[in-house]
Amino acid sequence: MGSESGKAVLARMGVDEIHLGKKAKFITVLSNLDSGEPVWFGRERKKETLDEFFQSELSAQQRMRITATCVDMWEPYRLSIEQHAPNCASCMTSSTSCSMPTKLSTKCGEGSLFAKVE
Repeated sequence: MGSESGKAVLARMGVDEIHLGKKAKFITVLSNLDSGEPVWFGRERKKETLDEFFQSELSAQQRMRITATCVDMWEPYRLSIEQHAPNCASCMTSSTSCSMPTKLSTKCGEGSLFAKVE
């Protein structure tokens, strides 16, 4: 999957955080699940952190192309995805074991976000 810029189109993304320690706390990591590459890193793990990615890195058209996310059960991430990626279905997991959503049960903003992941 490519785009004019040579970057893979972001259609399925993974969102997680890395704990850096007591002082720096966390960074948010966003990955392209199709290419397997990290796409973006943000300070902290807040809704505003992921909001910044959607607002500064993607156009409205690019946000509409996101069809699936794999994200842990962190509420601020879920809220940001619901707000900025309306065509997105989510796989929520309590660990980082989600590699590729294959059967997604619901769209963001339409109730439960749990889906079967194989």
